[in-house]
Amino acid sequence: MKNQNEKILLTLVAMLELLQKRLPGSENQQGDERQNEAEEKQIAYTEEELMTVRQAYLELNVSRTTINKLRREGKLTSLNQLKNVRLIRAEVIAAKKWYSGNKGKL
Repeated sequence: MKNQNEKILLTLVAMLELLQKRLPGSENQQGDERQNEAEEKQIAYTEEELMTVRQAYLELNVSRTTINKLRREGKLTSLNQLKNVRLIRAEVIAAKKWYSGNKGKL
């Protein structure tokens, strides 16, 4: 009986670890890593090479939610300047070509 209880306990612990990896908090860890990489790159960008989230969604003609989704997926790099979020203008212009293009049948 004791061995069976230990096996059940080990199984439950393993399941808990897997669930914790899939929680939104674990994505934040990846986001933090991306943010740290972006902060390292931030030094190389001037204000003219960056744009706000508002400018980006107006440029791409999409919603703010879509911009945030692209940021979470890592398709757009976010740079945080104090409380302000900036995006790399060249990435947004490139996204205009691959995201806003024709999506229907050819």
